[in-house]
Amino acid sequence: MPTLLTLVTVLAMASCDEPAAPEAPRLRVEELPPAPAKLGFENADYVRRARVGDPQCVDSKIGREGGKALACDGDGDRLEFRQSEVWSIGTSPFTLSIWVRPERVVDAGLVSAGGFGGKHGWAVTMQADGAVRFEANTSRGASAGVAVTPPLTLREQHWTHLAVVLSRDNDLLRIFVDGHEKASTLVTKIDLTDPHARVVVGAIDESREFDFTGRFDEIQFRKAPLGDRQIENLRQWIADARERLGE
Repeated sequence: MPTLLTLVTVLAMASCDEPAAPEAPRLRVEELPPAPAKLGFENADYVRRARVGDPQCVDSKIGREGGKALACDGDGDRLEFRQSEVWSIGTSPFTLSIWVRPERVVDAGLVSAGGFGGKHGWAVTMQADGAVRFEANTSRGASAGVAVTPPLTLREQHWTHLAVVLSRDNDLLRIFVDGHEKASTLVTKIDLTDPHARVVVGAIDESREFDFTGRFDEIQFRKAPLGDRQIENLRQWIADARERLGE
């Protein structure tokens, strides 16, 4: 394992000012020590213009001191921004790491870049039974892979850590819940990037059918899969976070 993990982090926070037209926030690359307790976000305002609806900045109980989480109350609340080179997966491996605390467990968007409802791209969503679903689709609308965790993966008013990990050595995608593998699937090695799709955190669209109500924290993304040693570190980081949360 390398001595440093290069993580691309997007801070889940939004300004309380009226937003301008949504645009891509500047993404910052941080080199963080492998100690999992130190993975996280710092306060930043570069996602202000990505706000859609009325998500609010709230203090993070998981991240670093002074960090922020994103609170959504439905009604289309989300962060939305153009895909940068970092988020354009293409045929690359990747790891998406996120803490989520739903107030209501319903069909809702979590993190996506297209991919929902047969659209080109990929999406991670919550189902009404509390399961977490990953789906990816080709540019022609054919499924490139689907993985669904067991029901009750997500519970109301309870923080859960999710890690979606795709390795291109074997094209295996795995969903880890609190550091433990709960679902997997093979993902076709095709370009998963729809250049016209935006990265969305929260409500998938304005239909109000897939609104998210709750909080997001510590969203991290990088174009590399977690190795076994890193997954072990992840479990310890989650345990440390749970101690802080009192859960």
